[in-house]
Amino acid sequence: MRVLLVLLAVLAMPASGQTTPGWQPTLTEAGVDPSLHGVWQSRGYGWVFEVGPDGAMGYDVSATGCLEPESQTPEEVASWARVFRMEGRALVVSTQPENATRYTFDPISAVPEACGAPLGASAQEVFDYAWTVMDEHYAFFDLFGVDWDARRSEIAPRIRDGMSEPDLFDALVDLLDGLNDAHLVLQGEVDGESRRHRGKGAAVLGPLLQTAFEAQDEVASMGAFANAWFAENQRRIQDEVLDDGTVVTVGDDDIVWGRRGRIGYLFVTGMSPERFAPEAPIEAQIDSVHAVLDRALTDLSDTDALVLDVALNQGGSDRVGLAIASHFANAPSTGLTKVAYGPEAAAPQPIAVVPASGVRYLKPVSVLTTGVTLSAAETFVLQMRALPTVTHIGEVTRGALSDVLFKPLPNGWMLRLSNEIYRDAEGELWEGRGIAPDVPVTVFSRGDLAGHTTALAGVMDWLGRTLES
Repeated sequence: MRVLLVLLAVLAMPASGQTTPGWQPTLTEAGVDPSLHGVWQSRGYGWVFEVGPDGAMGYDVSATGCLEPESQTPEEVASWARVFRMEGRALVVSTQPENATRYTFDPISAVPEACGAPLGASAQEVFDYAWTVMDEHYAFFDLFGVDWDARRSEIAPRIRDGMSEPDLFDALVDLLDGLNDAHLVLQGEVDGESRRHRGKGAAVLGPLLQTAFEAQDEVASMGAFANAWFAENQRRIQDEVLDDGTVVTVGDDDIVWGRRGRIGYLFVTGMSPERFAPEAPIEAQIDSVHAVLDRALTDLSDTDALVLDVALNQGGSDRVGLAIASHFANAPSTGLTKVAYGPEAAAPQPIAVVPASGVRYLKPVSVLTTGVTLSAAETFVLQMRALPTVTHIGEVTRGALSDVLFKPLPNGWMLRLSNEIYRDAEGELWEGRGIAPDVPVTVFSRGDLAGHTTALAGVMDWLGRTLES
């Protein structure tokens, strides 16, 4: 998907859409609403939009310069169904009225002059732009102890126009060294081959899988080996942990539930909306999330407690997490706030869990995590931890909560970085170090690939004994 589609995702909603008071659909029958016409600069994010009735032109802008603009027609914009409201002279846009990231734009008189002469793709321009967008938008240099100015001085002498693509890519990888952030990714075509650098993998499970892969010769690729392990792990849960005849699966084992004695079990393997309703509009996908939770919690309504397992969940959409959490809430609660990095950013935005209108489970819930638990699964954990019936158990999560900001580089490579700061209900920052559980439970730390099923069975038996005593 082109980057501008992501940027312009905030700029439209069909005229027939229903909005919360104060919010309006940005697309009308005549085109983009006149309130949005003009030039707007984002607070944070590095975006400028020139908006008119026939669509918008989007620019990525930094102190180093401006990239080539991209345009969207009203019809393309309308496919994203978005809303806006005015706060004084500022424009606020979002994917939905409540509980989605709000982007604030200020009016400016004209597109920045630098955008009249967009950057080229020389090695120096690519390096300078990459360093600058990280400097302007990356939120966590201090967490990882990286002196960004010193890093530039270290790497800059290697940069020369005419250097090979592999050498330039390697230099950028070295520029990012030490930022052990699972959301930090550099990727692109390098001399015709795809290359990708990621800041951090799962500290325990990743090496365990790599060691097991290297010790066998039946499966040719690490990716296929890991997929086979995930499938086998789910089979073990269903066959060895849960009681016979109680297991229900949805999708390609994306959601699994069952019970062990009087303890219920709900396994959520990912939080991508597509898992629940492939190729459907986002609202229909979220409706499907609620429908699945209604069904699962109806089946588990007579249990005494529940283990909600996100031990292998690597995230997806915060909206999915909020939808799931709403089925365990008895009253509205704010489990986190988020704000974009930078001195010009808007005020922190609270994200609240609102009780679901359908089936809710208000008995004790234990949320199980490991170092694989990542991104939207971590923000879900924060929302659940704010609920009075919930205990967080397991291992420390990965520690990459921020939304990902996509920044194209002048030569077409892509930099993905963490630019938003999430804090829990007490103002605690868990980025970079992971969310520590209330009750530590070893899952993979023994060096055992069967650790998930072993730990899960032990936890469910312990909960059963605790509730009986």
